[in-house]
Amino acid sequence: MLRFKQFIKEYLNPAQRDKVNSWLPDKESGRIYSPKAEEISGHIIPEGRHHIVIPAIAHTLRAVHGHLDKHGYTNHDYVYGTTTDKHGRQVSIGKALERTKAPEQLKNDYANDDKKLATELENHDIVISRHPHHVAEASTNKPWKSCAGLTASGRFCSYGGGAAAKRLPDEIKHGTHVAYLVPKLKPDEEPDDTFNGIQNRIDKATARAYLKPHTSEQSGHTIIVPENKVYQKQRRGTYEGKNVGFLRSLEKFTDQHFPMREGEVYKKNQNVYDDDGTLNEPKFNTSDKSLDQLKTSDNPRVRTTLRRSKNLTADQLHKLIDYYNHPEYDKDAMEELATNPNLRKEHIDKLLSRNVHTVNTRLATKPNLSKTQVDHLINLNSNDINYSLGFNKNKKLLSKDHIHKIIDKTLQTENEIEEKSKSRNHTLAQLHSVLYHGMNHENNLFLLNHDNIKTEHIDRIVSSNNPYLHSRMIENHSHHLTNDHLQQIIDKWKDKDLSHFNDWHNPHKIATDKLKDRLQNTNEAKNHHQQVIDHVAGKKQLTDDDINDIVNSPASSHAHYELLSAHRNNKLHLNNNQMKLLQKHILG
Repeated sequence: MLRFKQFIKEYLNPAQRDKVNSWLPDKESGRIYSPKAEEISGHIIPEGRHHIVIPAIAHTLRAVHGHLDKHGYTNHDYVYGTTTDKHGRQVSIGKALERTKAPEQLKNDYANDDKKLATELENHDIVISRHPHHVAEASTNKPWKSCAGLTASGRFCSYGGGAAAKRLPDEIKHGTHVAYLVPKLKPDEEPDDTFNGIQNRIDKATARAYLKPHTSEQSGHTIIVPENKVYQKQRRGTYEGKNVGFLRSLEKFTDQHFPMREGEVYKKNQNVYDDDGTLNEPKFNTSDKSLDQLKTSDNPRVRTTLRRSKNLTADQLHKLIDYYNHPEYDKDAMEELATNPNLRKEHIDKLLSRNVHTVNTRLATKPNLSKTQVDHLINLNSNDINYSLGFNKNKKLLSKDHIHKIIDKTLQTENEIEEKSKSRNHTLAQLHSVLYHGMNHENNLFLLNHDNIKTEHIDRIVSSNNPYLHSRMIENHSHHLTNDHLQQIIDKWKDKDLSHFNDWHNPHKIATDKLKDRLQNTNEAKNHHQQVIDHVAGKKQLTDDDINDIVNSPASSHAHYELLSAHRNNKLHLNNNQMKLLQKHILG
């Protein structure tokens, strides 16, 4: 029995070819070609041809192996992510890159690479073609799907609404090229550069990417740039690939053969399909000369893109930080530099010295922070900064003492909010503002599932008398909570709403008998909560009696929070008496 792959026709059928030919810009010539595409790549693809074949190079794999070799590591296994250090110990490649202070870009590329595809990559070539049929068949009769496909009759496909397929005539008109990842020829196969020979290779493609036309705003010079979107045979339930090596090979090729002119800004052609979301993203050469010109550009988007560019060298980053580290420049410039993926510790020190809160918050996400820098950030006593530190990808940044400091700061802040809320001297507006801030401060307890949190840290939070913090612990489903912790929380809550325990993922941990008794009284609370949500959504309006019922129910704390939120957003109005009752129920 024939398999699907054995009888599927990869190339365009006659109806599809006829449809594509009807889109040709120069039909009168009788040639099947795109004049604009030939103009763009005529200096690279020989006259009379429509394609060029280049080797696929696993740049990330080679760079990782080269870096590890340089630092004395051996026996690298890229697929399983292991290597051997100079002491003969097997360690993960990720840890080895950290220990050897590999560049951030290399670490990011390694983390995002599909390891198995990378090891197979160099058994492939890349066919880059400007032929209209090859451009149009990018997702037609292929082992992957996208909204760029054509039906058997040549119509635009319905997959994804056919959004990209509808732009195929424009792709051909404006010079889009396509790249196919194809298996290398076998030793006994002769190269065949005819259209049919290349078509046979494309029919065996395992992935593809478009190269879209980008034009200089200054001179009109047009180049092609690979889109950051790869389609390939389905893996892990998706046709979209993380084939970093394939894209890097294309980028290296286009950087060399389709260079951007210094100081000029390029934009993707506005008529082609924007599959990677970069339609309005400026692109430019990042040479020192370009840097000097573009850092003073009148276009704020150019300046922003420059400051965030992953192509900046360490020296260039130093120059930009020094240039913008001046009172005459607003903090936005420093904030954008703080997000640059290539920042080193010495760059971070310079940015920290500016002491701008939003800059510090962004720096707290950097995985290469030194211990001194982490200490400095924590000592600033900012919940925003602590939140960023807690979600830092480098879980080893925070020590036990760091976590203690952050938890103490969180408890202190929440206790201050609680005490302020209990003041009888607040106006209605002030009371609402304080309550709302306390309930919606999302930075609370971000550490609950942090890798380095210890039982002693959880003990510290559970022993507090703040029911809001306990609620957040339950909602976060912290895997650090023990049965004793849950017992303490249940006892502390008294008549508070425990409905969210119904969704607890580890019921065996819960003090079941005590909890079951309590949960019998939560149906009313759940109904009240849903009533407020429906009111805000416009499904069913709450009457004054409904609001009074909810306000007078001491167990409906979740509904109380929703009422306050709705009041704040002018979805309903709470009077002074209702606000006072809510204050009593929420804060005791």
